[in-house]
Amino acid sequence: IKVASVLGGDFDAHLLAAIHPLSLDEGLIAEQLDDLARRDLIRPTETGFAFRHAVVQESAYEQLPLSMRRRLHEQVATKIEEAGSDATQYPLLAHHWEAAGHLEPALDYLEGAGAAALEAGAFDDAASFLSAALVRADKLDARGSELPATRCAYIHQSLGEAMAGQGRLEPAADE
Repeated sequence: IKVASVLGGDFDAHLLAAIHPLSLDEGLIAEQLDDLARRDLIRPTETGFAFRHAVVQESAYEQLPLSMRRRLHEQVATKIEEAGSDATQYPLLAHHWEAAGHLEPALDYLEGAGAAALEAGAFDDAASFLSAALVRADKLDARGSELPATRCAYIHQSLGEAMAGQGRLEPAADE
């Protein structure tokens, strides 16, 4: 249950087996998941499993040492990338990379998610992702990683376009 908690409220048994630190086979994982379902901690869904209550997932997550959480988040991100991801998974990848302590790929995926949302006309999502990307860029700068000024300018310009699309013209002009 602790390892599954890293995957979020909904999770896939195959991905759980792929990242489990004890390298358990999928049969044993399935038995353990069935047991957790009988205990009413998780429930089967069409795509895998879900925690019955967010507090169960959060509690299990908090019981993992930070170093283990980071390792598991990195493995999740790597497995998702290996499976071939599209723009719909960029926010998820950004979350896992950041939780793993890797801000650079988190920034890349947030920027990509923002660009995809902007292209789709989802201005609220675009503004949210691009604002989050700028926060990560600031964190990277604070750590001494100098991002190219043109990249930051592009993110600001894209954020301005998203704000304009939202009808927020004054803040858009500032970007």
